[in-house]
Amino acid sequence: MPPINPQASRGGLITTVVVMTILFLTAFVFAITFNAKLNKSEKDLADLKQKYSDVAPDVMLTDPAVEAVRREAAGAPVLQVVMKQRDDLGKLITGKSGTSFAAAQQAATSALDGAARQVGAGVTVPRDGLTSAVSALAGQVATENTTIAGLRKDLKAANDKVAQTVADREAQIAAVNKQMEGVRGEQTASVSKWSQDVANLQGTLTQIQTSTDTERKTAADAVTKKDAEIAAKQKEIERLNATVAGLTDKMNKLRQPTENAAVRQPKAVISRVIGNNLVYINRGEGEQITPGMTFEVYDRGTGIPPLGDATTNENLPVGKASIEVLRVGATSSECRVIKSQPGTAISEGDLCQNLIYDPNTKSNFLVYGNFDLDQNGVPTPQDAEVIKRLITQWGGKVANDINVDTDFVVLGVEPKVPTYSQEDLKDPINRKKYDDALAAVEAFNNVKAKAVELHIPVLNQNRFLYYIGYYEMARR
Repeated sequence: MPPINPQASRGGLITTVVVMTILFLTAFVFAITFNAKLNKSEKDLADLKQKYSDVAPDVMLTDPAVEAVRREAAGAPVLQVVMKQRDDLGKLITGKSGTSFAAAQQAATSALDGAARQVGAGVTVPRDGLTSAVSALAGQVATENTTIAGLRKDLKAANDKVAQTVADREAQIAAVNKQMEGVRGEQTASVSKWSQDVANLQGTLTQIQTSTDTERKTAADAVTKKDAEIAAKQKEIERLNATVAGLTDKMNKLRQPTENAAVRQPKAVISRVIGNNLVYINRGEGEQITPGMTFEVYDRGTGIPPLGDATTNENLPVGKASIEVLRVGATSSECRVIKSQPGTAISEGDLCQNLIYDPNTKSNFLVYGNFDLDQNGVPTPQDAEVIKRLITQWGGKVANDINVDTDFVVLGVEPKVPTYSQEDLKDPINRKKYDDALAAVEAFNNVKAKAVELHIPVLNQNRFLYYIGYYEMARR
């Protein structure tokens, strides 16, 4: 056995210690790093659990409703499916995409409140859900339709009764006339017989005279009785006519007004826009278009405005622009833009209106009163003649009075009654002016009332000028 070298043993020990120290330090560093990563992972896991517990607690993950949504999702994220279902439900309630739960809830509540206010007393709108409310309102509509059908049936029965009554009256009158003719024939025969008896039997004159007087009285009484019966039947006819008038008025109230249909039907369409204030419309030769004719242009999306209160200057039917026909072509006509509203532009497909113009028919217009076309505050009969001339020039007819054949009534400026004191009215000239003004106001109101009664559209000066595109031209 060789001897042990102390120096070699010391070197090996030192090497071992150094290696062990390095291994220990390496293990220590590894432990610190692993522990730091473990702590971070645990913190991330805790944050993740907190984040998703705010969205869906663990107890909800086993809820049958969640399981049903998972099955419907077919692999898609459950929250995404739930959000889509919420959006679909909000759109179903409000008609708009992206509606929040609060907005949908507010819209549903407002709809229920509005329905409860509109249906009035006697109808209860359920507040436990929109489906119940819609079902209740549908039932009420069905009930109202049944009521209307009953009223129409009653009206038909009343008309049939009136027709039968009139037929019976005519039959009774014919019978009365026949009886009267018989009475007159008998009376004539009696008179002839009496005259013959007088000629042949002078001795029986007194007896014959008495007999004739009796017969005459009987005939007169019969005539008086029949006259009374005729008068009674006439009163019955007047009563039935009043009933028919009342039922007719009631039926007229159920009819839908046609005034808006008359003014909202476009007469032409913008077919091309070429710039420099020039456009084309889809009307040409053979369609009664003439140079100088004007149109009011309305947006094709919003359409031509309804008639509204046609006797005031509120909500006038102002369009995007006014145009005037320059040249008439084979299938279209070139027009210049007279005036356009700020911030608007004419587009292809926009609607053109001129109430006077119609390529297929001639409308009847009643022009009544004095007009103030230049807006100087002084209405004159001369301006009324300008309106009449435009109507006849552009294919319409001017009526002399209002009747069932009148299509439109154009009213001028409403007459004003001058203010006079009692002392002023003692002057004959002032009295005549006052009385003439009262008569003018009454006549003006009578024309307006008659038009309303016959469901004829009524337009004042400015509303009419806009509906024919002539408002700007009239002011020049």
